[in-house]
Amino acid sequence: LPSQKQKAAMTVQQGRPVSGRTWKAPEKARSSSLKMRARSRTPSSWEKRVVEREAKKTMRRTEADMLESRKLRLAESKRKREAKKTMRRTEADMLESRKLRL
Repeated sequence: LPSQKQKAAMTVQQGRPVSGRTWKAPEKARSSSLKMRARSRTPSSWEKRVVEREAKKTMRRTEADMLESRKLRLAESKRKREAKKTMRRTEADMLESRKLRL
């Protein structure tokens, strides 16, 4: 059995942190490893995961369709605005030309 001095010699001496934050506790484990362990502990059937994946895919498709329809509506309204603007400009030009004639 190791003596007290040998135990003290075996432990790694922790110095002052480089960041200077002495009040912070050192990290015990990485969060990613904790997440992996937590994920592996929750048993989930393959069929359930497949169903969830399909539900996510359909939701993404629906969102993409909604976004596409919104883009089309905006493009159509922009086209109409441009048409109105050109119509007003041509009317203003016609009125201007009539005034110049008189």
